[in-house]
Amino acid sequence: MKIDAVTVISSSIILNSKKQILLLQRSTKSSYPNYWQLIEGKIEKNESPESSLIREIREEIGVEISDLKLDSVFYNEIEAKGLKYLCFRIVFKTDTHPKNIELSDEHIAFDWFDRDSIKKLPLLPGTENILKKFKFL
Repeated sequence: MKIDAVTVISSSIILNSKKQILLLQRSTKSSYPNYWQLIEGKIEKNESPESSLIREIREEIGVEISDLKLDSVFYNEIEAKGLKYLCFRIVFKTDTHPKNIELSDEHIAFDWFDRDSIKKLPLLPGTENILKKFKFL
């Protein structure tokens, strides 16, 4: 596949006290509408992966965190808006257990999922490999 662009994304693994993982459902206005994904976003100019993810978590669910731990790096190819991307995902874990989640307009729903319920979801490309590593698939 010919790659049009390379993008670097910070992604988060957020678990609750029941060891369920937090996923967000993409809005109908986005590419891959209604697909489920981790809290994540592109790293902007002059941002570190950590500061990017802290910003994304604040923007996407209205929660402040500070205890990120680098876990792993994944890559995948994805097509969006007629372009083919090579995406590198820098994955962090956090011990934060958010309770009061306020979604941005980028997403239409959130939920906590266990291994059984996650298998039924349409997942944003690249998410599946991360969830496999953390034994959710």
